[in-house]
Amino acid sequence: MNAPAPARQEDEYPVLVHAQAVVCGRGGTLEELLAAVRSGQRFEPTRDRCVDTADLAVRAHLSPRESKKVDRFSLLMLAAVSQTLEDHPLRPSEREACGMIVGNMLAGWSFAEPQLRALHTLGAGAVSPYLATAWFPAAAQGHATISLGMRGFAKTLTTDRCSGGQAIGMAFHRLRQGATGSLLAGGVESPTTPFVEAAFSGEGDRVTWLAEAAGLLLLQRGAPESSGARFLGAHASFRFVSRLGLEQRLAAFLDRQRGLPPLLAVVCNAEPWSEAEQHLHTLAARALGEDVPRLSPCRTLGDSLGASSGVAAALACEVLTPPSPPRSVLVLSWGHQCVDLLWIHS
Repeated sequence: MNAPAPARQEDEYPVLVHAQAVVCGRGGTLEELLAAVRSGQRFEPTRDRCVDTADLAVRAHLSPRESKKVDRFSLLMLAAVSQTLEDHPLRPSEREACGMIVGNMLAGWSFAEPQLRALHTLGAGAVSPYLATAWFPAAAQGHATISLGMRGFAKTLTTDRCSGGQAIGMAFHRLRQGATGSLLAGGVESPTTPFVEAAFSGEGDRVTWLAEAAGLLLLQRGAPESSGARFLGAHASFRFVSRLGLEQRLAAFLDRQRGLPPLLAVVCNAEPWSEAEQHLHTLAARALGEDVPRLSPCRTLGDSLGASSGVAAALACEVLTPPSPPRSVLVLSWGHQCVDLLWIHS
């Protein structure tokens, strides 16, 4: 975690962002979600916390019966993958070769929690046999790759809110260093059960901001001259030690991006309205100037923990979607253990 980001090498390959998707309780298209974030609309728990259950099963392309065998975080990932591949279809051979790297923080409690209650009150015979394949952190990645017939590289990362960005970073470095094929990468989380909420109940009003979501990018090696494309330009992730260390690492990261297109926006991903989020805004303003807009998606979409950095990356790509001169967006994610930095440009 403490190793510096690899220096650019002439034989490294550009990494294209072909498509992005966000599935969240607020609903709407990525364009609508970005507009809500930009206008500062506030998260409404009763409306925005969860995706409608019936709609989620439809978007995941599962029958109601099949959807009951998996956790909500797997359904969210299936829905996000389906949306991404609808926006940028892959040929059958490309889909089979496609890989997936997923980050999350808590795994699948919407399935596990009722089963634990059943075990406690009714005994082992009441526990669903599907618990074994529904709750663990890699379940979302596993269900998605199996359901869609993907046989490429697959990996799940579990850290803090940076895990979705770290998954994107791992995909970026694999493709940049020569891996072939496509990679789906991002984060997913469904932290909305009573047990999970109880775990956060001692942290002020944080529990009122919890929300489920999935944020995903479809990445592929590309050519530098790809017209109108969006690229992952750089990634760094490291353990948070001190605020001074964070400021120094951010300055070093920004220094390595000299020569890339100028910044259009900074996406600040931290616990909404927290001291950490305020510090990210202060750091961004100090390092980049007050004129660069700063977006805080969690204030509008809720705190989706491990999914939040994937959601932030997808929204950053959406910022670059309208035709414009080459521009960049920086994604800053700060969790309780890690810091993750993504530079995306057109």
